[in-house]
Amino acid sequence: MNEFKYCVLLSKKRIHISPFFNCFRNKCTASVLQTNDEKQTHSKIGEKRLIYSGQLAKNLKAVKYFSLSTSFIGVCLQPLFLNKALNSGAVVCGVVAFTSFSFICSPLLLNLISKRYVTELYFDENEKTFTACTLSFFNRKVSVDFKASDVNIPTVPGLFTTFLVFNKLPLFVDQELVTDLEAYKHLLGFDKPLE
Repeated sequence: MNEFKYCVLLSKKRIHISPFFNCFRNKCTASVLQTNDEKQTHSKIGEKRLIYSGQLAKNLKAVKYFSLSTSFIGVCLQPLFLNKALNSGAVVCGVVAFTSFSFICSPLLLNLISKRYVTELYFDENEKTFTACTLSFFNRKVSVDFKASDVNIPTVPGLFTTFLVFNKLPLFVDQELVTDLEAYKHLLGFDKPLE
């Protein structure tokens, strides 16, 4: 990779060293073109193009893993907490009950918000279908296939809701991160004539 940086630096300064350098520069350019082609190939699933990638996907996964692991540890330590709480006063029992409740409810509340966040959105131009990828309770990728006719934009959007799929599944997409605006307009029905 250092050879590539050196090649770019010399070509920007327009320094011509030898015919060997021209050959070397062509190899660098070919390798850059090859990696760009590989990136474009990896952004497709079958014939589907990636038109949106959620910026918070990695952070959301990390927070969910942390929440699930701390809840698992807390649930495993419940017998110890309950044994100590029964031997202590009412205040300690209240604190143990509150922490037990928070151990169980924090992943549930986090999932309530995060299950709407679209981590990746793909568009198939041939079939005019979309695939939205979200995260499940256990941080697994969940894919939902739908068409633009299945999308409904609510008049009063709810919490983290951009559109509804099948009139029951709310999904959130940050439109500033959409790479293909024409596909996004088709998704929301903005390409249809006004009635």
